[in-house]
Amino acid sequence: NAAMGETYSDAIDAYSAISLQALRDLFATGAQLKYTWSDLGLPLRPSYPNIAAGTNFRAHAQEVGLDETPFLFPKLSAPTPWNSDVLAGGRLDFEVELCAVPLSDYRAGIPAGLGYLLCGDYTDRWTLVRELDLDGVMGQTGFASAKGGESRLPVGPFLVVPANDNFYHDIEISLYLNDALRQQAMASEMVWSPQEILSNTLADCQSSYQVGDNTVSIADCNVIPAGTLVLTGTPGGVLFKLATLWNPLAYLREGDVVTSFGTYLGFMQNQISDTEDR
Repeated sequence: NAAMGETYSDAIDAYSAISLQALRDLFATGAQLKYTWSDLGLPLRPSYPNIAAGTNFRAHAQEVGLDETPFLFPKLSAPTPWNSDVLAGGRLDFEVELCAVPLSDYRAGIPAGLGYLLCGDYTDRWTLVRELDLDGVMGQTGFASAKGGESRLPVGPFLVVPANDNFYHDIEISLYLNDALRQQAMASEMVWSPQEILSNTLADCQSSYQVGDNTVSIADCNVIPAGTLVLTGTPGGVLFKLATLWNPLAYLREGDVVTSFGTYLGFMQNQISDTEDR
């Protein structure tokens, strides 16, 4: 934070070093600097692996034909900036999501404060359907492979640290594909709260998640590190339909532009490309 004579490359480091009250006092003095959108990049250092909840919005669960409770899976992608390209491939689908971020290490019985960012969760639906074991535990097959990989996790430029735990209820997330609205919902519609997702993740730490011929766990059983992105689920409106799985034209293609918005969280704009914008 140049306004305080220090430089931090990670917003969580700045928050920990300066304290929330000092930040409030700083803004009250008007000691602020202006930046253009093009100046903004990742607000925190890249984390890997990350955590995600599936079907945490009932409308999305209904559209993909799942009526069970939400489920978890590891998001095996490192975050990229808000305006980075997303690599084309497979039956690529979009999801706008609210990401929660522990501001300190999260342990069982020791909840951490949370910050929030806007996130995108991109999926190769072909891989998901091919590797999914419908007789197994939902989330433990298909999802880690189909949702992992390079460029599949763009994040917004702002880390927002709320004053109260229910702040996220007032956040609306939305997504446009080539200027057409496809997804929109209030974060209050989530089934599991962000804190419940974190608690359920630690409880699920000994489960095995399939990634090709290998397995991984979703988290260390003792701690979820500060800065881990927790993808909290997506609203209805995704491209995936079983009837269209055979049609590549029904999914994202090179040149498509996906624009996402979040109340208080800014926006992201990501172009589908055959070469990642570096």
